[in-house]
Amino acid sequence: MKWSDLFLKTAVKAYKEAQREQAKAQREWQREARRAEKAHLKQARLERRISLDRELGSLSPEEFEAFVAALFERDGWRASLTAQSGDMGIDINLTRRSDGRRAVVQCKRYRGTVGQPVIRDLFGTMTHEGVDDGYVVTTGHFSSAAVSFSQGKSIQLIDGEGLLEWVNRHKEFARSSAGTDNATD
Repeated sequence: MKWSDLFLKTAVKAYKEAQREQAKAQREWQREARRAEKAHLKQARLERRISLDRELGSLSPEEFEAFVAALFERDGWRASLTAQSGDMGIDINLTRRSDGRRAVVQCKRYRGTVGQPVIRDLFGTMTHEGVDDGYVVTTGHFSSAAVSFSQGKSIQLIDGEGLLEWVNRHKEFARSSAGTDNATD
């Protein structure tokens, strides 16, 4: 074997090894970037959640119900708050503007867990009132039994994280609408 062939073979081998090492380093960098992005998103969600907890935690139960009613209004429902006594667990009555569909809402400004009895009671009220849908909105979270009971029924459970996303969707819409309006002026 000639020395030039040996040199070429060694150079090709070294080049391929360097490419493998570079690809390995690139994959590791990408994994680390994904980990950092996940950590950043988790921290941002936590900060938004803490902010929402502070804001909503300062509301009275009646103010929280009015806040939730306003969110439903923005989503195309007519919302009416019920009287505090004799409401059979219903905090808000809804009628969808587009098709007249009726729903009821129970609001729970909780730090902890909403259990199955709340969902079961709402389902009984839905049946009694003859409404199409039910919603339970909480700043906390739902027990696995509550989630399990709601499955297969027209009951939507909106926990603290879901409430945060709902609020942020409306904020984004307001920002984009404001941007669009300014662009046309």
